[in-house]
Amino acid sequence: MSELAKCVTLEKVAHNEEYIGCDVKGQVPMLNCCCENGPKQLSTAIDVDAVLEDLDASGVCVKAVSSENAGRYLCEYIFYTSLKINRNTAFVHVPPINQPYSARAMAQALSLLYLQC
Repeated sequence: MSELAKCVTLEKVAHNEEYIGCDVKGQVPMLNCCCENGPKQLSTAIDVDAVLEDLDASGVCVKAVSSENAGRYLCEYIFYTSLKINRNTAFVHVPPINQPYSARAMAQALSLLYLQC
């Protein structure tokens, strides 16, 4: 969940560097990166654009978009380390419930998105 998200956001890329946001304990990753000597960025093997086209064609009432910046914080760190293990990884940001979509609408959209991935 992202307070900044206004719709479902399917991430395409995760970056290894420039992590400056602190976690709840005030810590940042060592050297401000996920994996020392790791690639600068990793991309999902999932065809995000095709998934979003299929979701749109399904008639679901939730708007969905792609992104290439998961925020250089915990979300992007998790996405990067997951992609390092398996490129068939998806990461989705969703807005808070009822801002603007109901829990039922979000569940329907996420279910379809999962099936299309």
